[in-house]
This record gives sequence, C-alpha cells and structure tokens, in this order.
Amino acid sequence: MTRRVLIENARILARAKELADEISALCGGEINMVWIAEGAATFASDLARLTSGNVRLSSVKCSTYGAGKSPQAKPKIIGDLSAFAGKKILLVDDILDTGATARAAVSALKNNGAAEVKTCFLLRRTVPSKADFRADFVGFDIGAEFVFGYGLDDALKCRELQDICFNCDD
Repeated sequence: MTRRVLIENARILARAKELADEISALCGGEINMVWIAEGAATFASDLARLTSGNVRLSSVKCSTYGAGKSPQAKPKIIGDLSAFAGKKILLVDDILDTGATARAAVSALKNNGAAEVKTCFLLRRTVPSKADFRADFVGFDIGAEFVFGYGLDDALKCRELQDICFNCDD
C-alpha cells in the first residue's frame, strides 16, 4: 500500500496551539481535560501542554472500532467518572465520525454529575456527513479517507507516525 500524508505534523501542532488558545480563553483557569483512549492520547497531550492555566488530564476508554476501519459496536465508556462530579469538562477525542462515541461519553459524564461538558476533536469527518453531533472545537475537517498516525491507528498499527496519513490504494 502507498501511504500519503494528509496533514503534516507542523500543521497539526500549529492548529493545536490555536485550539489551546481558544480553550484557555473560554474555560479560564482550571481545565478538566478528559481524553478518550487510545486514539486521542497524542493530541490530548499536545493540547494539554499548549493550554494555559491549570490542566487536569484524565482518560476514559471507549472502543467501537476494534481492529476494523468502521464502527463495530455501540460505544461503551469504561472508567471511573465519579471524580468529574460538579466539574466543567473538556472531552477530547481523535475523530468525530458518526457522533455515537461523543454522545455516549458526554452522556456518561453528565450522568456522573459533570456540571458542563465541552468537546474538542482533532478531526471531523464531513464526507460522508454522518455526524449529528455538534462539536465545540475542531482541528481539521476531512473527507472519507481512513486516516492513521498522530495517535490514530490502522488495525492497531501506525499510531507512532508524526503526521496524519492515509493509504491511497484503499
């Protein structure tokens, strides 16, 4: 397969800095950032480092893709969410596709007492437009390409790549 770069690391980091500035201005001094493992780890780490103020970084687990390239199951959020009761949360995820994971995570956080939940996605798929979820912050809009790198995986591989890539042979 032929791998091509869709978004270079320098563009990702520049956009992460812009998002961090927007988030800092909106959220103020303390930011409770919760990222969805595993795909958002790299993005959340960079975003947390670039955000001013006191950032409390935590993760929850949710897997709907398994080793495939499309959602395989209804999202289930795994992790202790009780620590977020009464807090304003910034939920960070890698990609907004159908919105199912985002809805499940926001619902789980609110059901466990979160005072407010804002969302931030590295990527938002616009073609085909399947999402019926409105994100508060988005890094980049992408099309139908299956992407990997910068924390996103291709059948559990390629998370370590610095850029966001796709296979042109798919």
